[in-house]
Amino acid sequence: MITRNKWMAIVPSLIAQLFLLACGGTDQNAGSESDNRSKAITSAVQHAEKKTEVSPADLTNKGVGPIKAFKPGSINAQLVNEGSELFTVKCAMCHKMDRKIVGPPLKGVTSRHSPEWVLNMLLAPDKMIAEDPAAKALYEHYQTPMINQQLTEEEAKAIYDYLRKN
Repeated sequence: MITRNKWMAIVPSLIAQLFLLACGGTDQNAGSESDNRSKAITSAVQHAEKKTEVSPADLTNKGVGPIKAFKPGSINAQLVNEGSELFTVKCAMCHKMDRKIVGPPLKGVTSRHSPEWVLNMLLAPDKMIAEDPAAKALYEHYQTPMINQQLTEEEAKAIYDYLRKN
């Protein structure tokens, strides 16, 4: 007859053995399944890296929104400071300059898109995602729509100067 103390010693050991068996055991095919999983993960990562490569610059697309024409002057230090503060409050939760968080990294965005496109994306992201091919492609890739932060044109221009500077 097994006493209670023996059960207390046997049960944890049985649970541990069952756990080890469930995690792969000694099946000869386990190595090949693991290799297949590893290859699939590597392939998916490589595919994702290809998809995140910077798309070619399209400075002719002005986007869809309130900004029809905008010719930026020289970078304004005061606007850069205002843009930095606005970026921290309104954008940094989803964007970094050099890496993806929720949305795409923004380093070089002003050299890949026209000033009008960037401003329209800041001012009317919903309309851009619905009607602009480049914005649609970004949405399809990141699977998260950019939130409309209800920026004024002046605030958007300050963020634009901040993005140009960085």
